[in-house]
Amino acid sequence: MIEKKILKLCYTLYAIKGKAIGADFKKSTSAMDAMDKLSNLLEPYANQTHLECDGLSRILHSLLENEGIKHTVFVGAVCHYPSQRKIPVHFWIDLDSGLRIDYRLQMWLGVSADIPNGIFDSKDFTNVCYEGEVVEMPVLPKSLIDILLMPI
Repeated sequence: MIEKKILKLCYTLYAIKGKAIGADFKKSTSAMDAMDKLSNLLEPYANQTHLECDGLSRILHSLLENEGIKHTVFVGAVCHYPSQRKIPVHFWIDLDSGLRIDYRLQMWLGVSADIPNGIFDSKDFTNVCYEGEVVEMPVLPKSLIDILLMPI
C-alpha cells in the first residue's frame, strides 16, 4: 500500500515543471527512488532536534512549497491508544499522495514501533489517531530558516 502512495507521489512530482527537485523526480525510475529523494530533502532538517513540531513543520512546509510538492499542514491532537496518551496540540503534514510527514510524535510519545516517525502511510499505524484542522503557514525566507536552524 505504501508503495502505491509513493508511486502516486512520484507521478505528482513528475508533473512539476521547472523546479530542480521536480526535474530529479522526473528522472526517477521507481517509487522508492522518489521516496529516497523526498527523504533526502527533508531529513537533514528533521535531525535538528532542538526544533519541535511547529518549527519543524514550518521549515518542511517551506521546503515542500519551494519544490512545488503539494501538501497540507495540520494542527490538532494526536492520540496513542495503547498508552492512552494524547498530545493536545501537534503539527504534521499530509502529502497529496496520502502519505504523512511527522518527525516529532516520538519526541512526545517515546520511541516505539507503533508510533510513526518520518514519512509514512498513516493507515499503517492504527494505534495512533490524528485529529486536526488545516492551518495556513507562510513560506519562510531562507534567512529565517537559517536562524531557526541555529542550535540553542
